[in-house]
Amino acid sequence: MNQMSETLQPTTTKPIYALVVTWLLLFPLLVFGSGYGFSFERGALNTNAGATFAAQGGATMGITKSPVILIQTLAVYLVCAFLLIPFVRVIAIDFRRNMLIASLPLLAILSCIWSQNALKSFGYAILLTAGIAFAFYLLALFSPNRLMTLFVMVGTLAAVGSLFLIALFPQYGLQNRARIASGAWQGIFMHKNNCGEAMTYLLLAGFFVQFKSPAAKMFRIVYIAVVLLIIVMSQSAGAWVVCGSCLVFIATIKLLVRLPRKDV
Repeated sequence: MNQMSETLQPTTTKPIYALVVTWLLLFPLLVFGSGYGFSFERGALNTNAGATFAAQGGATMGITKSPVILIQTLAVYLVCAFLLIPFVRVIAIDFRRNMLIASLPLLAILSCIWSQNALKSFGYAILLTAGIAFAFYLLALFSPNRLMTLFVMVGTLAAVGSLFLIALFPQYGLQNRARIASGAWQGIFMHKNNCGEAMTYLLLAGFFVQFKSPAAKMFRIVYIAVVLLIIVMSQSAGAWVVCGSCLVFIATIKLLVRLPRKDV
């Protein structure tokens, strides 16, 4: 199996290529994490009037479909498609090896039969397939630790960008669209819940990435502290529950690893 994987590995996995691709992937991953649009691109929704209009369907009638967001989304998908081309064969084999995962987009496509909006369901099914292919691409290109490092880099950009907007442009960085949770941190994200959930996922990489130098280990501590602060200040109850559960899980794993093993 390992020999087969080595023969299928593209020649593009050389260190210099991986380094360049790492920096290229930062923007697409940041866009995906933000929910296909940053808070400063949809400032009109961060008001009581904008929230009411969006709740009535206005978000799908023009606000969120601005030319900037459409061009940005198209550019992100074109970059990802360009990067995936050398790995098409590897991705196809991964789909065949993971039939349970591969069945998910097939089920989504079949749902078009009974969907009230078949065209929209088909579009989401294509996005689901592309997302799974992108995950297989990341696993084929990066080792587990390098993948964790990539997510820490994305989390660092998200945290720095969020703090920048919160401090200097609160009309974008703070949620102002409702009396409940008004002033909650949303940073670069569209909503406080998006902020809390995305930062929770990016937080996990900080616990599992392997750093060697003392400076890098100190950076990990600062990274975890800042991301945790953003999650708390997002006032997202769902993110708090997920984050708390993940922290308990991580603490349990760390404890079990340190326990002495008994001979069986």
